[in-house]
Amino acid sequence: MAKLNYHYKIVCRPLVYVLLLLFPLAGEAQIRRQVQAPAQENGDFGTKFFDDLRSLFGRLQQSELDRAFQRANPIRCSDLVGQTGEWKEVAFLNDDRKLGDWHFDNIEEVKRDPVAFLFSGTCRGEDGPIRVATSFPIQESSQKFQDGKIPFSKIEINHNDPVSALFDRATGAYTFELPYVYAERKNGTDDVYTLTPPRTTSKPEPGIAIEFRCKALSDADLTYRFLLCRNRLVDRDTRTQDQRRRRSVGSGAYFILSDGREASSTVKLHFGDETAAAEPERTPQPAKAPVSTWQAAPSDARLTVIADAEFRLKFNSETWKGRIDTPQLLTEGSLSKFISASVPVRGKEYCVWRPGLPAQVNQLLDAANESFGFSLGFRKDLQSATSSIFEIQGDNGVIVATLQCFFPQSQTPADLTLTRWISIVGRNIELDVRSR
Repeated sequence: MAKLNYHYKIVCRPLVYVLLLLFPLAGEAQIRRQVQAPAQENGDFGTKFFDDLRSLFGRLQQSELDRAFQRANPIRCSDLVGQTGEWKEVAFLNDDRKLGDWHFDNIEEVKRDPVAFLFSGTCRGEDGPIRVATSFPIQESSQKFQDGKIPFSKIEINHNDPVSALFDRATGAYTFELPYVYAERKNGTDDVYTLTPPRTTSKPEPGIAIEFRCKALSDADLTYRFLLCRNRLVDRDTRTQDQRRRRSVGSGAYFILSDGREASSTVKLHFGDETAAAEPERTPQPAKAPVSTWQAAPSDARLTVIADAEFRLKFNSETWKGRIDTPQLLTEGSLSKFISASVPVRGKEYCVWRPGLPAQVNQLLDAANESFGFSLGFRKDLQSATSSIFEIQGDNGVIVATLQCFFPQSQTPADLTLTRWISIVGRNIELDVRSR
């Protein structure tokens, strides 16, 4: 049985809960920084917020959590990325109540918790693909603070690279996977994992990812916005995905997230005789959206900056016709059929095109097609080069193809510029960004 010590709280007790056993996956890059001092009061997470949280937490404690999750509402893209886009963990529950439930009690606890989920991107509709970056403290650094050896500002945290978050129409949830999982210790026959690195030298455990499925919690009694996120461990190794796995007792772990902001609502007031003729309601006309156009991205732009913008890839129909539905290798501006033996010599930069759904991939050659979404992430582990991974999603959120580009001489994604990328793909692919 695998257990996950998911969150080593600075202001709350440690949490341990049971989840599924996991399998191989390459860990992605992380940047370690010191945590900033707690922010000053900014109007969010007001006094009534904690009344809402205690009421919501009490109701969920008495509920069957799977049913509560099923009844929760879809969350809109604009709600996730709006304002600052930062959401905090404010409570935890587990199907197995013996494994611990908790919630924050005051604003100082929220401020002193460095764990954060930062949603970003441009909404292509209210269920469009976006990205989410996460931050978690390093346990040995947190322990030094608790022991009084360092001030709060010296706590080190991992700022993890963003991952794609896609809307699942079947369940109404935004879904994403975090591969930043660490082996913590052995507890008898249990495997224990955590999203908080035990030490500054800790490396992500190969093969382990945690899936988040998030939906909105809202009703007439709640003033603030909350997300209910169901967690489970997943196998991202295609060699074992077909094997059936038995759910462990207590594998249903749930976090409540909030951005501390009040939910918007519409209130209709009536005065005087309800039977009297009333003046028709006037619906304010929405302001015109600014005109947006596509233009070529600046050649000196960094790929990490482009990843946070709205962008698209354009494929040269002359070179891709008859090829786009099969794996291809790009290097030094040339395009050729990809086979394992065709990987360039050591140290050479290259890209690999991997189509997933040939019928949809061919539509990428239609210059007027606007039905695809594009996202960009980065990967770096001990055995492989730094790489950028472009994912192309259909209008149903399914990934139809990926373009992974390898940069053997780079130690961090911050080094990657569009100029270097163009030197690999040449005229075969163009990258445009949306301007307003």
